[in-house]
Amino acid sequence: MRNGVVLVNPPPSTDTSFFPLGFVFLASSLEAAGIPYRILNYSPQRYASDALVEIGLRAMMLDEPIEKRLAVASDLTSGQGNIVSEIADEILSGDEALVGFSVFRTNVDVACLVAREISRRDPGRIVVLGGPETFMQASVYGRLEGVGAVVQGEGELSLVELCKGVAKHNKLLGLDADIAGVYISGSERAPSMPIATTGFIPLNYGILLPFIREAANKQIPLLFSKGCIFNCRFCHNSDWPGGFRTADVAMFTDQLEKLLLHIEADGNPKVEELTFALRDCSFNGSWKDCERLCMALKKMERQIRLEAQLVAGAQLDRDKIQILTEAGLRAASLGLESGSDRVRKAMNKPSSVSEFLACLERLVEAGLNDIEISVIVGWPDETESEYLETANFLAQLSEMPVHVTLNLLTFFRPPSPVGAGIRKLVKTKGGSGARWIADG
Repeated sequence: MRNGVVLVNPPPSTDTSFFPLGFVFLASSLEAAGIPYRILNYSPQRYASDALVEIGLRAMMLDEPIEKRLAVASDLTSGQGNIVSEIADEILSGDEALVGFSVFRTNVDVACLVAREISRRDPGRIVVLGGPETFMQASVYGRLEGVGAVVQGEGELSLVELCKGVAKHNKLLGLDADIAGVYISGSERAPSMPIATTGFIPLNYGILLPFIREAANKQIPLLFSKGCIFNCRFCHNSDWPGGFRTADVAMFTDQLEKLLLHIEADGNPKVEELTFALRDCSFNGSWKDCERLCMALKKMERQIRLEAQLVAGAQLDRDKIQILTEAGLRAASLGLESGSDRVRKAMNKPSSVSEFLACLERLVEAGLNDIEISVIVGWPDETESEYLETANFLAQLSEMPVHVTLNLLTFFRPPSPVGAGIRKLVKTKGGSGARWIADG
């Protein structure tokens, strides 16, 4: 009888590797329940192609029906060196009962193609989709060929219960199955299904070890909190039922020490310099917990470089920034999203543009030389003058150590006049492969 699950991180559409931290939570829960698992991580070091770039960017920037997206993706990946077949081969080399994909917008189409391939070659396998992309669209992906179930929310509880049910009945549960956060494909109950959430369980960060060794930048990705303190209307976290939660500081740092022991095992030298990339939506969302973690990191007696996403505004004063930098903060991500106060208010952003700028200046004064600012273009009623407010604001930062990430908002109807123009995409060739640029 088949048992267990293979957790799959499909290949990304960019040259940036993101090991899904959710796998640490899932694998730790599976271990605690005695359920065997295997992890397949398809990093850009293994797969990098123009086809993947085009598939990911079409999904991000073109508001096409899923059927059309998959038809295009199938054409792009077919032929010699078929990526879909190669991934399916590796998945089917094991005998797990379930196949769990962690999907983002940029890799969900490839995951769906692999799910279809698996169902045609081995109908007894049960494919489960989870991750950020499935949160609001369970019934969309759940009706696709090869997808047996979709997890909405945090999967530590849901996946374990799903595995137990499959092991007991040797098949996928019926459409009337009631597992929190799980949508069984074909069910009419998707809109009313509860979303499963949980706190922080004891984690085995040793799961990250092979992926840290593989990564070129040797970053150690971490998650100190779940959820977000804000409810920005463009973000899936705005509807997240679990709220903002932080890990226990003592448990968190103990797990880090154990991870370092793994890294330094087998005669490897002591790791003196560490880069912790915190993937929290708002690392300083609970200042009391953030400060306690900073104090604990200082006691580790190692050279630490922290990278974190921060809530920028008046509340992040010089004293708090000093505590962060003394703990090792060297790089930060800040969510500007718009240079227009009206648009920011419509987005439910917490501070004014002037407060954001003052906070940015304090971070630069404190010595940060690697700051990312995210901007959203295409808010539904954004005007051209408001778009220019954002452009003019960014122009002020030309002498600062900042770089801008531009996000094109394609999921609202009707689109803004600015967004409609920017969504006219022009495909160009340059560098190592295909890239897309915005025209308009």
